[in-house]
Formats: sequence, structure tokens, C-alpha cells
Amino acid sequence: MRNILNRKGITFIELLAASIITGIVMIGFASMDISLRNAYEGTSKGTLVASKAAAVMHHISRRILEASGSSADTGFSIATAPDRLWIRSDGAAKTPSNYSDDSWYLYKHDSAASTITYCSTAGKNLDCQTTLQTFSNITTFTPTLLNDPATYQFAISILLTSRYDASSAADPLANPEYTVTSTFNLPSSSSTIP
Repeated sequence: MRNILNRKGITFIELLAASIITGIVMIGFASMDISLRNAYEGTSKGTLVASKAAAVMHHISRRILEASGSSADTGFSIATAPDRLWIRSDGAAKTPSNYSDDSWYLYKHDSAASTITYCSTAGKNLDCQTTLQTFSNITTFTPTLLNDPATYQFAISILLTSRYDASSAADPLANPEYTVTSTFNLPSSSSTIP
């Protein structure tokens, strides 16, 4: 009888308590894992959206820096509804004063499709002839020509907004949105400065 009482082992209550503690710890780890995955996904989406907006703005800025024009003919044109930006680029012969060999490019925003179409065109204020590239998930594209002879300011300001899923409302984690605003001072050859 004494042998049975001295026997060491785990009782059912001890086993139940250990199982409950293990379950609580596992739920904590699972909750932390889910939170970290959601944060990572939100950060990844935000980074993707910011990179896309920056890439589109960089594309536009390169074309603006290659523009050719004069005070009489700036080589830029802007229209709204839909928002469009035409830019004349010097031809392969690199003759800034001769516009006959220049090419025109158009950035055209389609708000319904949330895209910007970049294309070549036959001239200023004409529609696309050949689509060169399409940028998706762009919810806002607002180019503005700043031309003020009183302040000697001649620039193009561009507001661009990109969203991870353009068809849904913005949400910081699930559907991040990124807005970039840039102002490009144009060369003096294009300015209205006398």
C-alpha cells in the first residue's frame, strides 16, 4: 500500500493546467504572427504604391527636362477634363531652335480607368497616335502651367496620386494611397522673361 502512495506522476488536473497554459501561449504567438503579417503586407503595399508614383513622376520629369521651346512657343500645353499634358521634345538632330524635327508626347489621364497613357502625337493639343506606355492605379493627375511674367515664374506643377487598388477607398493598411507633388522650373529659353 505504501508503494502506491509514494508513486510520482502527473495528475489529470496538472495535465489540464499545463494544456491550458500552452494553449494561451500558442494563441499569443498566433495573434502576434497575424499582426506582424498584416503590418508587413500593409508596408509592402505602401512601398509598392509609393514606388509606382515616384516612377511615373520620374518619367514625366525626364520628358519635361528634354522639352524644347521659346517664349513665343513654350513647347507645353495643358488641358483639363480629362487632364492632359503635351510636351515637345527636341529631335535626334538636337537643333533647339528648329522645331520641324521635334516630337510631341502626351500624358493623358483616364480617371474612370485610373490610368495615365503616355503616347506620341502629331502635335500640340492632338490626341494619341501611338501608345508608348500605360501607368495604372493613378487616381489623380493634375498638371498646372505656372506662367507669371510679374514674378518671372515659369514652371509646371504636377499633382499625382496613386492607390494600391484604385477601385476601392483608400485605407492606410489595406489600400494605401500616395500623393506626390512636384514643380519643375522650366529653362529660360521657354520663359516669358523679357
